[in-house]
Amino acid sequence: MPKKPPNDAPPRLERPALTAGSAVVVVIGIGTFSFHALEDWTWIQSFYFCVVTLATVGYGDFTPTSDASRLFAAIYILLSAGIVVTALGVIGSRYLELRQRRQMKRREKSAENTSALKKHSSPAGDNAEKSHAVDPE
Repeated sequence: MPKKPPNDAPPRLERPALTAGSAVVVVIGIGTFSFHALEDWTWIQSFYFCVVTLATVGYGDFTPTSDASRLFAAIYILLSAGIVVTALGVIGSRYLELRQRRQMKRREKSAENTSALKKHSSPAGDNAEKSHAVDPE
């Protein structure tokens, strides 16, 4: 029999979003470390280059200068861009799913409230409406 997750464990639907976010952090971390080693850039410069590159902004203020770093950059961009786009898709899907669930809960609650109001409406209210009707005679 499968174990139930503890109350503080994230629900199953949150795990893909957490995994996707972690993948982005790992990809940026690998790029930062690699460009720091290959280009002798500072940690901040390496991080900045990775973020600007993966965001497809590409200001051009930092560019790989050696053949090794150019080769790494080409492979890094091809692999990492796909990972980042996929991760953003997973996170976006999760956001939309949570939003849809909240809307469904609001609709259900509204329907319950409407149903409760109909049950509690007085018959006198119905008779009062009928008494105001104009008799066509």
